[in-house]
Amino acid sequence: MKKRIVFFILIVLLITVNVVIAQSDEKIVITDALGREVILDSVPQRIVVMGNGLPTIATTLYGFPEASERIVGQPIVEQGAGDLTPLVNTNYENLTILDGKGSTEEALNLNPDLIILKYYMREKFGVPFEELGIPVVYLSFEDEASYMQDFDTLGKIFDNPTRANELKEYYSNTLDHMEELTSQIAEGEKPSIGFVYYSSKDGEVVFKVPPQSWIQTVLIQNAGGKPVWLDTNMTDSWATVNLEQYYVWKPDVIFMTAYFSDSHDVMKILQESPDWQILDAIKNDQLYAFPVDFYYWDQSIPQWGITMEWIFDTLYPEQSDFDFETATLDFYQFFYNMSEDTFYAEIYPLLVDYMN
Repeated sequence: MKKRIVFFILIVLLITVNVVIAQSDEKIVITDALGREVILDSVPQRIVVMGNGLPTIATTLYGFPEASERIVGQPIVEQGAGDLTPLVNTNYENLTILDGKGSTEEALNLNPDLIILKYYMREKFGVPFEELGIPVVYLSFEDEASYMQDFDTLGKIFDNPTRANELKEYYSNTLDHMEELTSQIAEGEKPSIGFVYYSSKDGEVVFKVPPQSWIQTVLIQNAGGKPVWLDTNMTDSWATVNLEQYYVWKPDVIFMTAYFSDSHDVMKILQESPDWQILDAIKNDQLYAFPVDFYYWDQSIPQWGITMEWIFDTLYPEQSDFDFETATLDFYQFFYNMSEDTFYAEIYPLLVDYMN
């Protein structure tokens, strides 16, 4: 009898060991933003982020608590007031900051088991790693749909599908709430909206508008505005327009972004310019700068849900139930697990001027 019991226990142990081995050998299959199937032998432990589009990628990855321990290298993200990473990466002292957008050699020195890049960075950065057999995953995070897909991808990368679903639910609820609010606005009551990306690179000032499909356009449409530039920019990049075009459009409201300039300075320039004062939107004090803490909020960074609500509140204050301070505090606590003290010390002072 004792021999049978011992034999039974051994069989159970062997089955358990085999199950554990099978689970550890189970590969992770990911379909990235380029439609590529990427197979990972195990959950990556040494992730390097590279290339352009860092305000989107770097800030979104830290929505997963595992990111702080597993991202071992990334370039510095500079825009607006600097870099948010030290506030949301709990292991920042061990993070390697890459030069520029990062180089192949720098990344290889970190012994990565995964490279993460924006989808349009494959030729410039990704191919050398692919040829070396190092897994590369390309993310999009350019619009609502890609956010949902990329969260699922990150859920696999960080082995945390529960967190991926929490993040997806947050944005789904925001979109549903916005749809409920805008459904009460008649089409004829929606104001016409102008957009100004003010760029002064190399001393030359130019004004640009986004494509139809980009998040800047989509957020304004979702918030109940009518973009005036839809038929002007049929490209897949920024289009430069002259001031005379704004005279033709005659927008009721203008939203402005500047990325690498101080928004307060740019607002003053436009408001005091005799050429811009011709526009009713300027005369009627209907020029608004997108909020900016460390990065301008018109971009496809995680704050886009709040941006959409802020646009609606700006256009329809009487119909809005939006509280900027509360919504932003809730976001930073939910998305980054940031303490209230840190929020009020580091984030709130950068945003207070944009609160309606």
